[in-house]
Amino acid sequence: MTDASGRPPARLLEILGAKIAAETGVDPLLARDLAVSALASPSVDEDEPIALLDAEGREVARIPFALVEEAFDDLDDEQDEPG
Repeated sequence: MTDASGRPPARLLEILGAKIAAETGVDPLLARDLAVSALASPSVDEDEPIALLDAEGREVARIPFALVEEAFDDLDDEQDEPG
């Protein structure tokens, strides 16, 4: 899920960033940046963890693939709620 420019929606980054911070213990601001790398990951293997890369391309942490799926599910749930 991306916007017209090819970027993920800001709310998805917020949701996934919060999940990454809770899972890994990294700073919430860093976690949001790491969320971008998680969404850009070429991995589609549900059994393999996703490497989270910092701005320099160094691996900072790994998260389960399911965490990304949960973020999408949470975003879908929010969008399905009556306004």
